[in-house]
Amino acid sequence: MSEYSTSGQTLNASFARLSSPLGIAYDGNGNLFMASAAGSVVEYRTSGQIVSAPLIAGLPHPVGIALDGNGHMFVTEQDNGNPDHGPTIGEYTTSGQVVSSTFVVGDFSSAWYGIACDGQGHLFVVNQSGGGGRIDEYTTSGQLIQAGLVSGLVAPHGIALDGDGHLFVANFGIGTVGEYTTSGATINASLISGLNQPSGVAVDGMGHLFVSSYGSGTIGEYTTSGQVINASLVSGLNTPFLGLVAIPEPSSMALTAMSLAVVFFLHARRRSPASVRSTVLVES
Repeated sequence: MSEYSTSGQTLNASFARLSSPLGIAYDGNGNLFMASAAGSVVEYRTSGQIVSAPLIAGLPHPVGIALDGNGHMFVTEQDNGNPDHGPTIGEYTTSGQVVSSTFVVGDFSSAWYGIACDGQGHLFVVNQSGGGGRIDEYTTSGQLIQAGLVSGLVAPHGIALDGDGHLFVANFGIGTVGEYTTSGATINASLISGLNQPSGVAVDGMGHLFVSSYGSGTIGEYTTSGQVINASLVSGLNTPFLGLVAIPEPSSMALTAMSLAVVFFLHARRRSPASVRSTVLVES
């Protein structure tokens, strides 16, 4: 993982090392939790210090991570190795204890990717189901609220939730980002279009939306109303994939992205332009 400024300047070429990173989550206390396709969740400080590697080991194929704010972590796992059911969502504590490795069990047509959690105990899970891409909603106690809360998506990957109850979903298959309410209503199915295999998506809480595109190796910056700020805010990345999260910090806002070959960490804008510090961390 290497660190760059948002203008492309190299700040730290060896910030941290991680094997096959996918999803990522931030706990609000300077800790990053990263899912590795190698079968683990590792924990780092945003300074790059390793807290626990691995924090959780022996996972089948972890992909997305979400935190509920109460010390619980939810991890989507694509291949659980069980011939009797499909993929699972596991629940763990942020200290690495297993709450339930089969918190939610899917059928064989399900393929879960990104996952998001709101402050009301709801989980929103991207499901590339056999019947078409959709978002499923669960409670954080594991109860299904609605399969297909949002449907008609095309190879959806990443998902982000803002403070106004809006969901932003990257449609990898058709090059768009769609916007929906947490009740399932469509706001704009093509809020952003013309992207090259968008995978990760994040919102910074200040009306800025960041999208990583696997096909072009870029991160684009947009407003949450869909206006282009900079379609190639970061470029030259090596297949950025899925994980992208906005991280509030005492001195800045930060954006972290994960991929099979790329991890980057971007400090976004504060409200006071004079105090902006911007960095990007990239693994290659």
